[in-house]
Amino acid sequence: MSVLPQRVRRKPEVNIIPLVDVLVVLIFFFLISMQFRNLTVLELTLPRVETAGQTRSEEQLEIVITAEALSLWGTGFWMSSS
Repeated sequence: MSVLPQRVRRKPEVNIIPLVDVLVVLIFFFLISMQFRNLTVLELTLPRVETAGQTRSEEQLEIVITAEALSLWGTGFWMSSS
């Protein structure tokens, strides 16, 4: 038998008061720093289903790339670089 007295261990506790304090400060900070105003909204004119696909271009462009030159052929123009 031991001569030393037995120590009684305290049960561990979670102290939530500091947690509540920090949360209150964070909530206060976010409420103060929020901007209570409407943001500017872009007004866009979106295409309707009736007009979708009607703006097709009939022009064709042919691009030829060779080791010597670059040539472009299209409706109404021709260009070549050497």
